[in-house]
Amino acid sequence: MNSGLQCMSNTIALRDYFLQARFLPEINEVNPLGTKGALAKKFASFMQNLWYGTSDVYSPWNLKQAIGKFQPMFSGYSQHDSQELISYVLDGLHEDLNRVKVKPYVETIENEGKPDEEAARQSWLDHRKRNDSIIVDIFQGQFKSQLQCPQCSRISITYDPFMMCSLPIPTATTKSISFVFISADPSRKPTKHAVVYPKTKHMVSDLEVQAAADLNLKPGSFYFAFITQYSKEYADSGQTTSELRKKAKYKTLFLVEYTQEEQKIPEEERVRVDAEICRPETYYGRTSKRNCSFIRTFVCRKETTAKEVYLQAFIYFRPFLQEYMKPEEQESFVMLSHEEAYERLFKNPNKKPPFEVLVNSDSRGWRTCYFCGEKCDHCVFPENDTLTIGQCLAKAKAADKDFGLEIYFSGLSDDYEYKYLNKIDEEVRALETIKDEEVKTSGSISVSACLRKFEEPEQLDQENAWYCNKCKDHVLANKRMAIYKAPPVMILHLKRFKNSTSHSSYYASKSKNTVLIDFPEELDFTDFVVHGEHPNDFLNEDAMKAEKGGRILYELYAISNHYGDMGFGHYTAYCKNSMNGKWYHFDDSSVTEVSADQIVTKAAYVLFYRRKGL
Repeated sequence: MNSGLQCMSNTIALRDYFLQARFLPEINEVNPLGTKGALAKKFASFMQNLWYGTSDVYSPWNLKQAIGKFQPMFSGYSQHDSQELISYVLDGLHEDLNRVKVKPYVETIENEGKPDEEAARQSWLDHRKRNDSIIVDIFQGQFKSQLQCPQCSRISITYDPFMMCSLPIPTATTKSISFVFISADPSRKPTKHAVVYPKTKHMVSDLEVQAAADLNLKPGSFYFAFITQYSKEYADSGQTTSELRKKAKYKTLFLVEYTQEEQKIPEEERVRVDAEICRPETYYGRTSKRNCSFIRTFVCRKETTAKEVYLQAFIYFRPFLQEYMKPEEQESFVMLSHEEAYERLFKNPNKKPPFEVLVNSDSRGWRTCYFCGEKCDHCVFPENDTLTIGQCLAKAKAADKDFGLEIYFSGLSDDYEYKYLNKIDEEVRALETIKDEEVKTSGSISVSACLRKFEEPEQLDQENAWYCNKCKDHVLANKRMAIYKAPPVMILHLKRFKNSTSHSSYYASKSKNTVLIDFPEELDFTDFVVHGEHPNDFLNEDAMKAEKGGRILYELYAISNHYGDMGFGHYTAYCKNSMNGKWYHFDDSSVTEVSADQIVTKAAYVLFYRRKGL
């Protein structure tokens, strides 16, 4: 409800009409299709509180009750579709504010050989004889609908009023996959990205090429992997991207950049050494190791020594260790080279090193450790110049084990809260909450393509069969739609939901199309409107005779967003404040300012455009 109401409240002409109380003399208390003005009055009160109220948060309970009385499906607390709510509220306001008290009988006419403009004008005038309100003035346009009988070729043309244009979404030929980018620079925050790829066979090797181009990375300078605190699964270049995408639905996919030193190692010589990150935890007087951050990987050569691994780990974690230090220690420490800083922390006889490197042998004190040959619980990776990674790998292979390490931060003081060590994890978790609909991708379908799809001819299905009065039969006619005249405010509904039936169920459900629809802040409708004049020009002879021409330009001012699936999703809105020109994100009681480049997302569902120059 919040999403749809915010969009309507930012419609300038509608807002001013209610705030200036111009609705009062137009309330229709005799219309049996209305609420005798109850909905209009509650909507006006809602507008007053929203724009002139002193409270930071306003809950429109009275308006909700009035909407529920007009349309019972909106009573109660179930979630409802914002597009349906917008339609029902505008319909209800129209009936409450219809200036026509007694509606005359009017027949629907077909165009039988008359010029379009003459037949369209007559249809609009007949419509206005029964429907005359501020809602018609602002939101209603006119479709040209053409039906052709496939048997006798008879053509029926009608001109029908509309308040919302529902646009089909062209079939996407692409999919997208999102991932979290971890830079080689530990001071850079992780960021979430997405890559669009064709539905045809697409390999991880192709994904790597696209990701490198999008992030301006060198080929071979990174890898894809699914990483947690306890496991790491590398993506294989021979896998298909679709295989990766399936796993990415329930795991976080990372793109990890190699450090500058690691990139210097030829790809064929690189050895990945995974290291779990642990901290001590005391429970009932017993201290044990607990994984506290996602697995890190150090890239080495087989000739890399154990001491060099220690230094490599220290260089990676140095920024975190520096932040943990007291200011007087930090000032001198940052001036040291990596080797000097390492010596200060790890060779100080009066102070325990901040971490130790252990072999991940999983012996747990009761099984024989493949590395040291003892039943150890704490197998220390010796810091020396003689042991090499190649030797460690050979020892693990002989025992049918995978060689791995643990970085155990056992030397930090008790008051250290690990907030610096966990900072990157918290940032990753924050990115994981970002819905895929909000992630920008390099591929999309334009709203213009949706408008062109709307104009394409289609054959009616059995449920919508048309009665041909020449054949005297219901037929599956060929239908073509076009926007004949566009209203001052154009509401575009993106048809993201479609009915689908599961093979394992007798029940029909709705699936959602989450493709990114790209829409501009200024949309040119010139090629999508048959006649550029506003429908109400039919009522003005001078306007009808005036010289026509120019572009039909609309500016975006509101978006209703839908996240999730049908039935248990979430609605928000982006609205542009007409007073300061800024965009805001409305999410229930939360309102935040956003930039214009943030408003085009996969969640966009209903778009509000107003015509420029009116």
